Amino acid sequence: MAVRQFKLLCVDDDLICLEQLRLALTPIKGDFDIRYAATPAEALGMHEKTPADIVISDLKMADTDGISLIAQMREIDDDAVYMLLSGQADLDAALSAVNDVHVFRFLIKPAETQTLEIALNAAITELNLRKLRMISFASHNAVERLTAGIAFLNENRHVIYANGSAKRILETSGLFEIGAERILRSTNPKTTYEFQDFLEKVRANSDAGDARSVFRFERADDPNFVFASASFHPPDGLNDAYYSLVLSNPARISASPEIIASALNILPSEARVVHALSNGGGLEEAARKTGISISSARTYLKNVFSKTGVSRQSELVQLVTLIAA
Repeated sequence: MAVRQFKLLCVDDDLICLEQLRLALTPIKGDFDIRYAATPAEALGMHEKTPADIVISDLKMADTDGISLIAQMREIDDDAVYMLLSGQADLDAALSAVNDVHVFRFLIKPAETQTLEIALNAAITELNLRKLRMISFASHNAVERLTAGIAFLNENRHVIYANGSAKRILETSGLFEIGAERILRSTNPKTTYEFQDFLEKVRANSDAGDARSVFRFERADDPNFVFASASFHPPDGLNDAYYSLVLSNPARISASPEIIASALNILPSEARVVHALSNGGGLEEAARKTGISISSARTYLKNVFSKTGVSRQSELVQLVTLIAA
């Protein structure tokens, strides 16, 4: 994996100070593309042409001050990390820099190599955190927009996250109970025990590389039911172990056989069998619904497995659920 190169722009209208800064930066290890500007106008032009990731600017310059320069640079790129250098410990200027243009660091001239290295490492950490937050925010929004229900459970079946669709299924299907402790239970005690056993099997099978399976929540007195496709995720050093669930109410699956055929690149006859399977029941029922023999349904299903790379009906249900999302 290639190491990211960070673009660093240094600004000072005092050429001696600019050279001192260059000499102080030279010993610092890291992949930096460093540019130097002797005037605020030159720096602004460089930043406009190729925005820097990190900017170190002198505070007091002849044409303008560093705070005004950073304010203009932020209009070009608000995501960069900006730092100021000053020849004196000017507390008022430091407060203004932090409050007005959100300067990341305020350094005293002449800045030594160690001071600059600490500041640059902190800036890189901040840039990486911003990127992670952006990815996390985008991923969260994408998951929230899915019509498929996505939920995460810890090892004790506590719901630690549910997107909007999952919340609606859990709250309105009449098949679930979630108390103040946030434990996922069925309204049928027997089903709750069966679900607990199901999760244990999913966890056990994950060691053999077979971490996904499907559970059906239902009640004898209610034709409504919900599929829960589950995966187990072991601890990775940063996160505790957890289960991810894709919840789907087959009665609300909107992907038609035509959409399924296009999305999975399968034949219309095969897509009709997949559609029937995704709406509940086994292969025999799917064959009956589509008006074909059970042997033909098995052949179609085998073809679909080969074309999609899945090997079980449960995985097909998960695929169709996500297509519908």
